[in-house]
Amino acid sequence: MIRRSAILRALGVLLLLDALPAHADDCEKLVASLVKLNHAPFRQGTTIDEASGSGKIGIATKKIFTGDALYELRDDKWKKTPATADSLDETLRNGRHNFQESCWIERTETLNGEDADVMSTHSESANSVANATVQTDTRYWISRKSNLPLKAEHTMSIVRSENDASILKYTTLYEYDNVQAPTQ
Repeated sequence: MIRRSAILRALGVLLLLDALPAHADDCEKLVASLVKLNHAPFRQGTTIDEASGSGKIGIATKKIFTGDALYELRDDKWKKTPATADSLDETLRNGRHNFQESCWIERTETLNGEDADVMSTHSESANSVANATVQTDTRYWISRKSNLPLKAEHTMSIVRSENDASILKYTTLYEYDNVQAPTQ
């Protein structure tokens, strides 16, 4: 059974990887969307849907980016971290060399009344700290109107050996209307 602290650490790594751009030419739309995300105030909610051996677990995280700060809900309290679009862009640029990724547009569909391109990605990286290979398959819903991500579904496999792997599934939803700093 995976412990809650291990799941939260893995989610933190995943959320960082979630924001990283891809190398393939086919990923230009996704990269543009993630860069644009860094320049727009947003609310982000992520729920860990399932972890191997644990079934449905429902751990949720919340973030709010206001343009000059990133707020994360931890232990029922909002923690403020100074952040700018430039600092988030730098995180994107620095992370580009840590993994190989491919992506493709699957289809167009409507999500919450908004037309979206559904894009899939597959990334793989070696994690020397965990002595593992991390493989992530993500499906993004990118708004055709705003070119911002609306939703992402992730499946991450942490493979330590042929017989030792963990799987984590989580969903991230993005909102852009009336974004304000949280009140404590």
